[in-house]
Amino acid sequence: MAWFPAPLAGRAASLLSLLAIWEAAAWFAHSRLFPGAGAVLATLVDEAVHGDLLHHLGATLARVVTLREGARTLDRDLADMAESFHFGVWRTWRHVTLPQLAPFFLVASRTGLALIWKIVLVVELLGRPDGIGYAIQVFFQLFDVRRLIAYALAFVAVVLAVEWGVLQPLERRLARWRR
Repeated sequence: MAWFPAPLAGRAASLLSLLAIWEAAAWFAHSRLFPGAGAVLATLVDEAVHGDLLHHLGATLARVVTLREGARTLDRDLADMAESFHFGVWRTWRHVTLPQLAPFFLVASRTGLALIWKIVLVVELLGRPDGIGYAIQVFFQLFDVRRLIAYALAFVAVVLAVEWGVLQPLERRLARWRR
């Protein structure tokens, strides 16, 4: 009996392989500019507990909070039909409006988030006094590669958490009627 579902086991194996290869490459390079995975992960935990990582991560996340998409694609005939059958607001929203918006919302969410993540990092890098982009720029200037990679990994983890924890489950739920 498997401990993990197959997709999760594959992801875990892939991540562990990456970390092992990274650690081995850093050991062979033996350079301050190429720290090992263990050192970076230890720095990541230390910065989260004792440093400014959570402050900067929070500042970045606060700047990625608005996704505005129009609902101009709604079929007015379907709304009229729901009204004539006395669906009510909730049933009309659930059975008419939301199914029409679901694919549009998911595509717009992924596209918008991908763009917003990049823009926020660049803005923080160039002119904000805090945030992950700011911290990465500071650590780059100080040649503190361990912290630079740790902060970048924290940012990637948040992006993946949004994708795997929010968007993919939502997409599966909204598309279950197709099965």
